[in-house]
Amino acid sequence: LRVRDSLMPVGVAVAIAVGALHGLHAAHEARSEKGEPLHIVHRDVSPQNVLVGTDGVARVLDFGVAKAVGRLQTTESGRLKGKVAYMSPEQIRGEELDGRSDIFSLGVLLYEILCHRRPFEGETLTTLVYQILHHEPAAPNLARTDLGPRVEALLRRV
Repeated sequence: LRVRDSLMPVGVAVAIAVGALHGLHAAHEARSEKGEPLHIVHRDVSPQNVLVGTDGVARVLDFGVAKAVGRLQTTESGRLKGKVAYMSPEQIRGEELDGRSDIFSLGVLLYEILCHRRPFEGETLTTLVYQILHHEPAAPNLARTDLGPRVEALLRRV
């Protein structure tokens, strides 16, 4: 997440997020051969699943835990899929998800890229889950003062 031991330029980090957003939008808008929405939700947007190609474009990888309408899910009841630190509150609560959950996860990733920490942290899984469910994200300007008002406002909405 560092560029030669310095902070990543805000514009570069935002460009990575925009590239990933394009990929997520395509998945969220995907339709069947009959034209019916598939309602694909990635459910595991995290650093390991966003790759920046040699062309500089960010791509979302590994839809292995994605869920689409009509796809069978044979997993243990109550099992969380994905990496908890990047999960939306809705995903943690086991609620029905839509693309907004992936957008939340990408916001957590962008926050981490820019601030070198996640907006929600906890020493234990229980503490982390509690932070995500009940607290506002840590103020991004405490970690970085050059974000600008728009990017800072965006990160506060995670």
